Amino acid sequence: ELGGLPLALDQASAYLRISKGSLTLYLKRLKAEKLKLLSRKKARSPTEEVDATRLAVSTTWSLNMSAIKEQCPEAKEVMYALAYLSPRGIPRTIINSGSPTLRNETLSETLMDDFDVTDIILVLTKLSLFDCTSEDMLSVHRIVQEVIKDEVKRNDCLVETFENTIRMLMYSIEKEEDPSDYFESSESHIATLCGWTPLVENIGHFIEQVKATGLLKNKVCESVEFAKLVDQAALYYYLINQTARSSSYKDLYLNILSKLSFEDKSEVPKDFTLPLTYEQKESVCRMLQQTHEESDNHLSVDDKNIKAESLKEEAAIHMRNKKYEFAVNVYNSSLQFREDMEFRHQIYLNLCNAFYKLKDFGKVELYARKVLNECMNWKALLWMSLQFWKQEGQIEVKESIPLQEDGILGELAYAFAALCVHFSDNQSATREMVAKHGIRLYRT
Repeated sequence: ELGGLPLALDQASAYLRISKGSLTLYLKRLKAEKLKLLSRKKARSPTEEVDATRLAVSTTWSLNMSAIKEQCPEAKEVMYALAYLSPRGIPRTIINSGSPTLRNETLSETLMDDFDVTDIILVLTKLSLFDCTSEDMLSVHRIVQEVIKDEVKRNDCLVETFENTIRMLMYSIEKEEDPSDYFESSESHIATLCGWTPLVENIGHFIEQVKATGLLKNKVCESVEFAKLVDQAALYYYLINQTARSSSYKDLYLNILSKLSFEDKSEVPKDFTLPLTYEQKESVCRMLQQTHEESDNHLSVDDKNIKAESLKEEAAIHMRNKKYEFAVNVYNSSLQFREDMEFRHQIYLNLCNAFYKLKDFGKVELYARKVLNECMNWKALLWMSLQFWKQEGQIEVKESIPLQEDGILGELAYAFAALCVHFSDNQSATREMVAKHGIRLYRT
């Protein structure tokens, strides 16, 4: 019924443990729920093929959702909000009563009590919807997040969910010390950024989620609270040298403020002036580096492997969204957590693809050579061929133009293409791939 999918099986076993019901009854409910979901999906899009993995998780999740409503109704609202945050690390402090206070008074009062917050977390983790990676951090599988988002859209409560998320993030960030207090400091205040860093990472992830849903122009996002969150994110990504992302957030911040009216100038939120001076940036970046080292040192080998894979998945999403600079930064971050040769080569080859899209062919060659220095890899040979071919400047991708005999870079492209085909496991398919890029091989 679940196709052997570990995530779905884990959720099913969690439900059975908590409900203490019989397996036979559960299977009946599972089949009925699957038919209901299939009918709903087909009615919405008759020609769309239903993904088996997502259907399996949706089915088990739907049953677990029923258990949540029975045991702790407030957990549902919390779960909705967390679905739009970073899957690899959500600080527990984000589960709070909000600033301003959440509109739902019952939920707000519940989240003011730390014991009730603990109960909510227990419900979500017992049903295998979330995991506690540490005493202070939660994580959630991306597929689970996508299924929850489907539920939010189906219940038409996206705006309400975003408002809750903004207020909960705002409450959390207000409790943290402002890193700008230490711009001129020669001392290290690691404790300050240990709390701030994961919060702004989640804020950045949330902003991208808001963009993806097209709700930036909704009044809930044209608020002082959201503007302040965006400004915090602009500072963070500036500090980690993601300048394009930082600039886009700064522009978004100013755009939001331009749509707000303030009766008193003192009400206008204070923002960070970017770029910082060299001394200011160095001071905070030194703290930021120490913060990451402190937190990463406590991870087990398994946790590091999980984080590396999670980062690789996140980078792949950036690639699909054509955010190649973001992808490069995230791919490089993944190498900090896993260094075995197989994983390293996967990341190097993915970086070749990202830099090829950015037309930085020197970097394509650099990372392809990193792989070839350790082993003969046909994909690395292909990237070597493609970057030489592009540098020759004679063709655009998928155009076939004969090589000039005096083109040294073109000759190198030919040579590496021939080696690529030779070392490939499927020479016929690789030959076709090379030909699609306009590189004709010598006859042998």
